[in-house]
Amino acid sequence: RNIKDIKILLLALLSFACAYRLSYYGAELKPYSMDVLAIAVHALYLDYQRRFTQDRPTNVLWVGAVLLPVTLFFSYAVIFLCWIAGVNFIFLARNNPKLRFITLVHLLSLMICFIIFYQIDLKHSFSDQGLHHYWQSYFVQTDSSLNFFDSLFEGIKRMVTYWYGTEKWHYRMAVPFIPFFLYALFRYGITYIREDGFKIFRLESLMLVLFGELFVLGIGKVYPFTGERITLFLAPFVFYLILKGMDDLGKIKYGGGRLRTILLTYYGVYCFMCLMNTMTVYVGLYK
Repeated sequence: RNIKDIKILLLALLSFACAYRLSYYGAELKPYSMDVLAIAVHALYLDYQRRFTQDRPTNVLWVGAVLLPVTLFFSYAVIFLCWIAGVNFIFLARNNPKLRFITLVHLLSLMICFIIFYQIDLKHSFSDQGLHHYWQSYFVQTDSSLNFFDSLFEGIKRMVTYWYGTEKWHYRMAVPFIPFFLYALFRYGITYIREDGFKIFRLESLMLVLFGELFVLGIGKVYPFTGERITLFLAPFVFYLILKGMDDLGKIKYGGGRLRTILLTYYGVYCFMCLMNTMTVYVGLYK
């Protein structure tokens, strides 16, 4: 919604269609594709929730308030943002009394779902030492400053470049996207959180929260900072922020428009190359 240029929107769709990891896990109906869907449902609901600063709750808002916590049973990724709609409701209800009852209903639904989810699943997952050991290299290391920055930058690199393909050239050609991702993440994430009164409604602020949570959990050796397929739900946010960062080059007075065109063209060509490679891989499966 914040990007008006149709070319940017088409590139965002192209990113999604050409990303090998998204098509691979989606085609095989892996649980990681359900993570993407569940997070997308939450993102849509949070965007819809922004409308109700003074309005009465609609049927859509009510259905979401009751059923949104149920997505916990379909995706572990929901743990990272299941609390956000409730916090938004609390902030909104302070200035809009019409939302107080729906806030209580949502928080009650969330509490019931989380207790059930914890008892039947989460408390057993915490004790899985094999899984913890498997993801050891994906945590943020704190034994030295050198290892800290190495693991942090490696995690960010993986977060931005992992989705497009499996070959080394996929990762190398995607490295120039990293500064645009970080620029859009922090500039717009922080700006929109402030503009929205510390409520989380927009993709930029939502991704900043997810990034912060994964960073803290990665330092605490609880959850990988970026665990490749188990953080597949980050991919659509990454595509969006890369393009948003590139689009801002057009605001530079001298030469910004030309640089923007060059980089967006590079991005489009790169996505097309990824698509051709993906098609080659899939066709090869039938030989």
